[in-house]
Amino acid sequence: MADPGTSTFSTPQPRSKFRLPRLMGKSLTYVILLLGTIVTLLPFVWTILTSLKSSSEIIKIPPTFFPQHWTIQSYLTIFNDPSVPLARFFANSLFVAVMHVGITLFTSSLAGFIFAKYKFWGRDVLFVYILAQMMIPFQVVMIPSYLILVKLHLVDTLWGLIIPSMVDAFGIFLMRQFIESIPNELMDAARIDGAGEFTIYWRIILPQLGAPLAALGIFSFMAVSTHFIIANLPVLVPIDDSTT
Repeated sequence: MADPGTSTFSTPQPRSKFRLPRLMGKSLTYVILLLGTIVTLLPFVWTILTSLKSSSEIIKIPPTFFPQHWTIQSYLTIFNDPSVPLARFFANSLFVAVMHVGITLFTSSLAGFIFAKYKFWGRDVLFVYILAQMMIPFQVVMIPSYLILVKLHLVDTLWGLIIPSMVDAFGIFLMRQFIESIPNELMDAARIDGAGEFTIYWRIILPQLGAPLAALGIFSFMAVSTHFIIANLPVLVPIDDSTT
């Protein structure tokens, strides 16, 4: 029989022996992440510090990590050189990228809405045809694209970089797959309230496409901002910086 003066519950054991390995594991994880961050940022830091060195110090052997003589002459040369209008270059790139992303998001979401929510003759065949374009390398359509731009009198304009990529097959596929998951009852309710088809797309479907639109926008911006094939081939689409 238990002594009424003593408790039947055992005192909890100290958890210090369990906390120490966990603390060491977290510390090791943070150290590894910190080292990875340093390795990742080191090239960017090196680039910035190198831009603050003089020309002679940049080619100095052995190289120096920190500038011995800090100078911003490289930046003054870039922004003040009339033969290199850097601000204009950035404006042209931003204009092309923003227009490309905006038009691609609109056409992809609208076409995806049509393919996902409407039934018409030849819908599946047309969708397969659009998907087949994803398998065609861009180098194959460069010359036809140039000939179309010549016919449209868009050579030597920034619109010549935007129009050929206004419709994205991958974007249409992505939007269609996501819009198919939206219940049709929402569209039926909007029709009962008197909404037209474009109103349904604009006020019912589009607000629910935040995540796929954001992903497609990032992909489109990265694609057009690194699209050196067109931008660096004057034979294909020569660019005049004074025209937009």
